[in-house]
Amino acid sequence: MASEREIFELSGPRYLTNINWSDSNHRRCVAASLVQGVYILERDRQERRLGGDALAQKWWSFFNFKLVYPLVDVAEGGSVFGAVYKWSKKAAGVPVRQPGAPKIVVAFRGTITKAGSVAGDLKLDLQILRNGLHTTARFTAAFDAVKKYVCDRGRENVWIAGHSLGAAMAMLACRRMAEEGQFLEAHLFNPPFVSALVDRIRDEKVKRGLHFAGTVVATRLALALKDKRTLTESHNAFFALRPWVPCLYVNPKDDVCSGYVGYFSNHQASEALRASRPVIRSTIPLCLLLEWSRRRCISFRPRGLRSV
Repeated sequence: MASEREIFELSGPRYLTNINWSDSNHRRCVAASLVQGVYILERDRQERRLGGDALAQKWWSFFNFKLVYPLVDVAEGGSVFGAVYKWSKKAAGVPVRQPGAPKIVVAFRGTITKAGSVAGDLKLDLQILRNGLHTTARFTAAFDAVKKYVCDRGRENVWIAGHSLGAAMAMLACRRMAEEGQFLEAHLFNPPFVSALVDRIRDEKVKRGLHFAGTVVATRLALALKDKRTLTESHNAFFALRPWVPCLYVNPKDDVCSGYVGYFSNHQASEALRASRPVIRSTIPLCLLLEWSRRRCISFRPRGLRSV
């Protein structure tokens, strides 16, 4: 039986019938709904809901998007981890694309703790802890989709969105594109903050092992940076990312992502990142983000975090 969170008529932002694409809250709601659509695509697959019983379509069609194709992890039994959506002016009933509306949205879901996807998802969660997400077949497929549509449609027409594990994939894909000079609009909901994840591990041996692995990586990086050429390349790569301004939505009560709040409230970090000015908002879980209400949020400013 489907949960209330899966049913658009019960949990979706049905009040959002007239989207103002210049409104950041409207953009956030649409992005969250499209990510939720990926979750429900996978749940439809798991529950074998077909035709009129399937619940996913309403999460994108309500906003006049069409599903181009789902992103599937073949190695994990066909688990749906992402989707490519196309905004349809025909479905919207308008002659031209509305200003600010994306042509393409590539969205990624987070971990689902249900049989059929949990094993593969947890493998990727572990890769995040090991800083190895970029080595996985799932990320390769995700990045290929992002790059394809940026090349075909132009970066200004493509959005990237993700939640939790999916936000980590989206962030990494956007970083890769930024290194190539392509800065994408990104909506990242509760992206994992790696140090916080490691600190939650109860097994001290495992925790020490992960910290040690991170130390080894940092040491090797420091040694590599002694080389003038490597230092120049790293310096250039860092500054290549400066123009990219992602939108981060984090829940201060969620240990997985709350580290971002502390990180950006630190004076030294905010001074170091003054030029990039990422937008950070505190949020509630993704399913509740879809309900429209005015909430207190936290936005990043160069001098720290300020409630608005």
